[in-house]
Amino acid sequence: MPGETPNQITLMKLTHICCITVLATIATTISANAQSWDFTVFESAGADTSDLDEISLSAHLFNTVDGVEIRIANTSVPGDDWVTNDMPTITSLFFEDGDSLLIAPSFNAAGSIGGVSYDYSPGGSLPGGDRIAFDTVFTFKAKPSPVNNGIDPNEVGSFTFTGSDYGTVLAAINNGEIRVGAHVQQINGSDSASYVVPEPGTGVLALLGVAALLRRKR
Repeated sequence: MPGETPNQITLMKLTHICCITVLATIATTISANAQSWDFTVFESAGADTSDLDEISLSAHLFNTVDGVEIRIANTSVPGDDWVTNDMPTITSLFFEDGDSLLIAPSFNAAGSIGGVSYDYSPGGSLPGGDRIAFDTVFTFKAKPSPVNNGIDPNEVGSFTFTGSDYGTVLAAINNGEIRVGAHVQQINGSDSASYVVPEPGTGVLALLGVAALLRRKR
């Protein structure tokens, strides 16, 4: 590559290989017996469409012995334009659950990948959530400092709900009774955006005027 030393080229290749290995580990970890959804952006605070296009987030539901587990993965790829090992970062997760189907929520460090740590709190407000009538019941916020303890690229956060029924929760996510919102910071440095699972209907997106901001499918 022009202007780069052999050592720099070797380091770039090793970094790329390492990224592929980590992503493969994440895919293996979250694929078995999991129901999965991609997050959709619906609110942007200063971020350009091209910046949002590089962000890839997903949610994965597992059936466990004593309830359910939801894993949130940041599969944005370091090396894609502005994406690095440290940004973008999911700093807060918001849960809408009007029927109280997600019982005894807690952060699960054992099921997480990377330097991820979150605190639980009731209530909260998903930035821009009023635009999609998102009614937050509880929130997980990355411990201080959030940009260090949130979910970075190649990382996964795990959240368990002891006593919840897998089939009931799965049906509720699929029909939109349970929604998960994610607030992402450090987009190309200082911008932020809000994402949601499951994807809002196309009619809602059209009213919001953000259809063009939908990230590309990877």
